[in-house]
Amino acid sequence: MSIIVVCFAATPAVFASEADGETGFSFEQREDSLFITLDGRPLATYLFRHDKLTRPAFVNVHTPGGIQVTRNFPPRLPEDRDPGYSSEGGIIHPAMHPGIWIGFGHLHGQDYWRLKARVEHDGFVQPPQADGSRASFAVRNRYLTGDGQSEVCRDVTRYELQRKPYGLLLLVEAEFRSDQDFYSGDQEESGLAVRVASPLRVTGGNGAIVNDRGERNGAEVWGKEARWVDYSGTINGQQVGVMVVPSPANSRPCWIHARDYGLVVCNPFPRQPKERREPYVRTWVKQGAAFRLAYAIAIHESAPAELDCNQVFEEYLREQL
Repeated sequence: MSIIVVCFAATPAVFASEADGETGFSFEQREDSLFITLDGRPLATYLFRHDKLTRPAFVNVHTPGGIQVTRNFPPRLPEDRDPGYSSEGGIIHPAMHPGIWIGFGHLHGQDYWRLKARVEHDGFVQPPQADGSRASFAVRNRYLTGDGQSEVCRDVTRYELQRKPYGLLLLVEAEFRSDQDFYSGDQEESGLAVRVASPLRVTGGNGAIVNDRGERNGAEVWGKEARWVDYSGTINGQQVGVMVVPSPANSRPCWIHARDYGLVVCNPFPRQPKERREPYVRTWVKQGAAFRLAYAIAIHESAPAELDCNQVFEEYLREQL
């Protein structure tokens, strides 16, 4: 596979498309990020360099209609204050929970979730491109040790954005490799994560967490495997939310680490019998072999009766076959 590295210029590069009278997707390439718009409205920022957030993430994610569904990054007071929380200025994990991201609490002894080790953006393997109602790009990342002197593994992660009747579908496919054996621990803080906008929280907002069995909120959803999980509520009278579908092709079914303060994590590793930093179970990847993770994220702005989560799941499943 050929590697295409995009070099940054002083003037941001813009990649756009037009289709059926709509301006479509557009990327503005910056030194530290990609700023993404849809039909001229801000959609999200893919942030890959930051002084505090040391792993890539989509931040300030909006629906196509312009409603933000992930928490402000950086968080703002007073709207993002978490009820009953006194540390970090009253905001739970202001840097660790940016928007939509993949993170690992224990990857070969390194903690990328808590930002103890850095994920270094190592260029684009596919530059941003837009085609009608779709847009895509792919990046390469280096997972460095805490001292920054060596590398645990690399990933190539591909992102595709699709316009949908309910809003937007974000597809994520990540492939991890190394020239040495490496392992992932069974930390509960691992996998694809979403921190929803503060009005959508169960605690302090009007939202709800629901899985494919109809179980609700952290008390019922936490720790259980699920085909999909949805975190949604209303903002300015509009029903919006974020639904995550782990790919059935992942190495094992995901279980859900769900918190009523606004967090869901789809974790592809075994659940610990009792939480601790050191793993009970290690998932090994052999030298040169690939470990793959894939997810679909539906960013929706539809009333519950208009969004069939099972239909979204079945559509994604058909695409995976």
